[in-house]
Amino acid sequence: MKLTEQDKQDACGYIMHEASKIAYGDDYKEKGMHFDLKKTTVTVREIVDLFIEWLKMKIESEKNNQKTS
Repeated sequence: MKLTEQDKQDACGYIMHEASKIAYGDDYKEKGMHFDLKKTTVTVREIVDLFIEWLKMKIESEKNNQKTS
């Protein structure tokens, strides 16, 4: 599987969203919090796990799109 630039941007957005939820809670946006790599308590391992989770969702989405085509 080759990832496009858009895929990489989507993965980063997903990771930042999920990492912010881990660090600040589900309502981080309402609290005015945002992803900050220097201040986050998220580990590199958690970031890698989130990327793998995103990849699995992308693969599943592509499979579903191929079935409906």
